[in-house]
Amino acid sequence: MVNLRLKIHLNTQRTILILSIFFIDLTCAAKAQIVPDATLPVNSLVTPQGNINQIDGGTQSGGNLFHSFETFSLTTGREVFFNNALDIQNIFSRVTGNSISHIDGLIRANGTANLFLLNPNGMVFGPNAQLNIGGSFFASTAHQINFADGATFSSLPSDTTPLLTVTLPVGLQMGVNPGKIIVQGSGNNLSVDPNTGLILRNNRPIGLEVQDKTLALVSADIELNGGNLTSRGGRIELAGIGDHQTVDLNATDNGWDLGYSELTDFRDIYLNAAASLDASGSGGGRIQIQGRNLWLRDGSAILSFTEGNQPGQNLTVRTTESIQLNGSNPLGFASLVGTGVDVNGSNNAGTVILESNNLTLSDGAAITTSTLGQGNGGDLSIRAADSVTFSGLDSNGVSSRLQMAVYRQATGNAGNLTLETTKLNLYDGAFISTATYGQGNAGDLTIRASESVTLSGLNTAYKSGSRLATSVESEAIGNGGNLLIETGQLTLSDSATITTYTNKQGNAGNLTIKTGQLALTDGSQISTITFAAGNAGQLSITAETIELIGQTEIRRTGLLASAIDGRKDGTGTGAGGDVNIITDRLTIRDGATVSASNFHSRNLTPQGKGPAGSIEIQANSVLLDNEGIITAKAASGDQGNITVNASNIELRRGSTMITEATGLATGGNITINTDNLVALENSDINANAAQSFGGRVMIDANGIFGTAFRDEPTPKSDITATSALGAEFSGIVEINTEIDVTSGLIQLPENIVDATKQIDSSCRPGEQQSEFIVTGKGGIPPNPIDAMNDEATWIDLRPLGEFFSWEKIPNPVISAQSNLPLVEAQGWTINANGNMELVAKTPTATPNNLNLRPQEGCLVN
Repeated sequence: MVNLRLKIHLNTQRTILILSIFFIDLTCAAKAQIVPDATLPVNSLVTPQGNINQIDGGTQSGGNLFHSFETFSLTTGREVFFNNALDIQNIFSRVTGNSISHIDGLIRANGTANLFLLNPNGMVFGPNAQLNIGGSFFASTAHQINFADGATFSSLPSDTTPLLTVTLPVGLQMGVNPGKIIVQGSGNNLSVDPNTGLILRNNRPIGLEVQDKTLALVSADIELNGGNLTSRGGRIELAGIGDHQTVDLNATDNGWDLGYSELTDFRDIYLNAAASLDASGSGGGRIQIQGRNLWLRDGSAILSFTEGNQPGQNLTVRTTESIQLNGSNPLGFASLVGTGVDVNGSNNAGTVILESNNLTLSDGAAITTSTLGQGNGGDLSIRAADSVTFSGLDSNGVSSRLQMAVYRQATGNAGNLTLETTKLNLYDGAFISTATYGQGNAGDLTIRASESVTLSGLNTAYKSGSRLATSVESEAIGNGGNLLIETGQLTLSDSATITTYTNKQGNAGNLTIKTGQLALTDGSQISTITFAAGNAGQLSITAETIELIGQTEIRRTGLLASAIDGRKDGTGTGAGGDVNIITDRLTIRDGATVSASNFHSRNLTPQGKGPAGSIEIQANSVLLDNEGIITAKAASGDQGNITVNASNIELRRGSTMITEATGLATGGNITINTDNLVALENSDINANAAQSFGGRVMIDANGIFGTAFRDEPTPKSDITATSALGAEFSGIVEINTEIDVTSGLIQLPENIVDATKQIDSSCRPGEQQSEFIVTGKGGIPPNPIDAMNDEATWIDLRPLGEFFSWEKIPNPVISAQSNLPLVEAQGWTINANGNMELVAKTPTATPNNLNLRPQEGCLVN
C-alpha cells in the first residue's frame, strides 16, 4: 500500500513538472514570437527586456539595415524596439516562415529611419497596435523589395541569401497568392457640428500613425475593421494588388510616392465599422488608394484637411470596378470622403480625384471639399465609366451628396466640380452642389453623362427633391458658380431641381444644358433665380425634344428665370435672367411653364422689385396644352419679352402665352414668327398691363386658326394688349398673314413662244416639205397663287379670243409638172441633215455608203 501511494505521488509530481514546463514554454512563446532566422551575413538578435523585445544586429549596407525573421508577431501590451544606429535611413525586415504576423503592441525605431515590414503570408494589426518611428512605415505582403541597382531582398524560402545593396528601393513585388492585411480598431468616433458643419475629430483614435511621412499598406485584400490610419500632413497609401504585380517606389522629401501605372491585377479594399484614414496637418496630406473595389461602410471616412499655412495635397482614389460609400457610425456620422481648409487653415485645400467604373453613395454618404478658414477649397474630379448613383438618407435625414462650400466666417473660393460618366442617378433627395456662405465665390459645376442624367425621389424627412445646384447663400459675399450639363437624356421627376441662385448681392451663375431629350414632371424645375440684390443667371437649353408636364400644390413643372424678393428687408432688387431654348419640339402641358418673371411660379413668395428677364424660343413645333404657360410676367422694372420662332405653334385647352404686367410695370412684348398658329379652347396670347401701358404683340404667320385680336379678354381664344387704365393705355397688336410666298421666284414671260408662227394649216403630201411642231408649258409649275387645274390632254397657249380667228394662209402655187402620184410609204431613210424621211420605195442597203438621197415627202419634226 505504501509503495502504491509513493508511486502515485511520484507520478503526480512528474505530471506537475511536465505541465509546468509546458506552460512556461507557452508563456515564453507568447512573449517571444519575434524569432530571427539565420539567413543574413550578420543575423538579427532579439533580446526580451520586460515588455520590450529589443532588436539589434542585422546586416548594414550603407544607410540600409536588413533584418530577417522566421516569425514576427507582437502580443497585446508589448513593444518591439529596432535599436538601429542614427545614421540608418531604411530598415528592411522580412518574414521567411509560413505564419501570419499578429501585431497588437508598439513598434518603435530610432531616429528618422523608414521601416519596411514584409510578410507574404499576411498581417493583422490589432486594436492596440501603434507606431513610434521617425520615418515612413510600409507594411506589405509583397515577397520581395527591388532596388535601383537590380538587387532584391526576398521573403521566399528558396531565396534566403540576399544580395545586399546600398541603393534605394524602387519597387515592391508581389508573389503568388499574396496574403491580406487587416487593421482592427474601435472606430473613428467622428461627428459633425450642426452649427458650423465642422467635422469633430478630437475623439478620433490615432491607431497606426506617422508624422509628416508615408504610411503605406500594400497587399492583396486590405481590411480596416474599425482601424484608423494617420499621417500628420504626410501620405497614406493603400494598394490592393494581385499576383506578380510590382508597385513602384519613388522617394520624396517627406516619404515615398507609390506608382501603379504598369499594374493589371487589383484586389479589394474595405473600410468597415467606422474605420478612417486621416492625413490632415499643416498642409493637408496626400492620400492615394488603388484597388479593384473600395468600400467605405458604417460611417468610415477618408480625410485630409489643411490646418496651417502649407498647401493641401491631392486625395486620389482609383479602382477598376467600384467605389461604394454607405452607412453611419454610432454617432450618426455617415461615410465620407472629405478635404478642405480647416478653421485655422491659411492655405488652399488639395484636389479630390475619384476614378472608377461605378461610384455609389447611399445612406447619406458624402464626398465634400470645403473651406472653413482662409483658403480655397479644392477641386473635385469624378470619372466613372459606367455610372454614378446616389440614394438614401442618414440617421439625421440628410441625403447622399457631393458638396463643395465656402462656410460662414471663411474667406476663399469653393472648388470646381467636374463629373464625367455614362449614367448619373440621383434618388431620394440626393444632391450635388457648390455654394458660398462666406466671403468667396461658389465653384463651377460641370456634368457630362453620355447616356443619361436622372433626378427622382423625395427626401422623406424634409420632403425635398433631388437637385443639382450652385448658390450664393444669405450671408455670403461672392458670386455663384456656373452649371453645365451635357447628356443624352435628362429626366427630372418628384420635384427635382437643377438651379443656380443667389440670396445675397452676389450674382447667380449661368445654367447651360445640352441634351437629346429633356423631360420634367411632378413639379420639377430647371431655374436661375435671384431672391436678393444679385442678378439671376442666364438659362440656356439646347435639346432635340423638351417635355414639361404637370404641377404640384406648391409649384409648377418648368423652366424658369426668376427675380423674387426673398429677403425680409425687402432688398430683392436683382434682375431676372433670360431663358433661351433651341429645340426641335417643345411640349408644355398640364400646368407646366416656361417663365422669365419676377413672380414665384405659384405666387407663394413676394414679387421681385427687379426687372424680369426675357424668353426666346427657336423650334420646329411648340405645343401648349391643358393650361401650359409661357410667361414673362413682371411686377416692376422693365418688362419681360417673349420671342418664339417656330414652324408650328399650337395652344390648346386654356393655355397661354403672356407678358402681363402688374403694378407699375409696362406690359412686355410678344413676337411670334411661324407658318401656322393655332389657338383653341380659350387659349390666349396676352401682353396686358394693370397700371401702365399694355405691351406689343407682333405675329407673322401664313395662317392663324382659332384665335383673333380682341379689345379685351373673352371666353374665346384671344390676342390682346390691353391696360386696366383704359383703351388709351392699350398696347399694340400687329398680325401679318400676307406673306409673299412667291418671293425669290423668277417671273417668266406669259408667252413662252409665238405659237401662231409655228403652226401651218396643213401638211399637203406631195407638194412641198413641211413641219409639225407641238408647244406647251414644258413642265413649268403654275404660279403659287394660282388655283390648281385638272390635267388636260391639250393646253393652248393662245388667248381664247384668238382661238376662232384663224389667220388665212394662201395656198401655194403648184405647177402641173411638179405633181407626183401619191404613193404609200414603203420605208424610211436619213437625209444629209440627219433627219428621218419616209420614202416610197424600200431603200437598198449599200455597204459603207450612207449618202442617201432625200426623197419627197412630209418631214415630221
